[in-house]
Amino acid sequence: MFYEIIHKKDGREIREYAKAENMQQMISFFYDKEQEAEFLSIRVKKDIRGIPEGSYVNIPAGYRSAESLADKKARESLAETVTEVTWLYRELWDRGFLRDIPYQELTDVIRDVAEKFENIHKDSDWLEQDFLSEIEKFAKKEIAVCLWEKFGDIPMNPDTEEIEIAWNGFNPGTNREDIWHWFEETFNVSVAEDLMRVG
Repeated sequence: MFYEIIHKKDGREIREYAKAENMQQMISFFYDKEQEAEFLSIRVKKDIRGIPEGSYVNIPAGYRSAESLADKKARESLAETVTEVTWLYRELWDRGFLRDIPYQELTDVIRDVAEKFENIHKDSDWLEQDFLSEIEKFAKKEIAVCLWEKFGDIPMNPDTEEIEIAWNGFNPGTNREDIWHWFEETFNVSVAEDLMRVG
């Protein structure tokens, strides 16, 4: 099957032709060949008259791209996000704020938070400052939710509203509201709106 692919490079619109097994194979080949070009459109070229012999590419049978440009950009973006989340959580860990999360579990949380952020903002085109601000806000809220769920398992005296065992750096006898204030000040969240889910 012959395909015509139209892309733009250095401000010029370029038409290229290839003989491929299917459209996906053609697109994969294009991304490998022209990674800096802007893809515009692709269509089946039913009438190949006027296409001189040698002006089109015969794509090898069974050709599969190792990684499309879109996949590569997504992978690099995720890696950058993982790095930023790791630095943020490492700082919180060093300050003793994440004692109730085992380190191995924290590495899984980092990956989950980074992937969730990328999925939500996959079409966003951030300036670096905006990206760093957004990822910090998002990551802090996610880790606060994770800790809040663990805090919910801590036994508490119903009369005094004080925890009965040590938790995440807080001694037994610490009042519930003191811990709530710590959540809000440390992670810049609202206990009522972000953690209790009642806002």
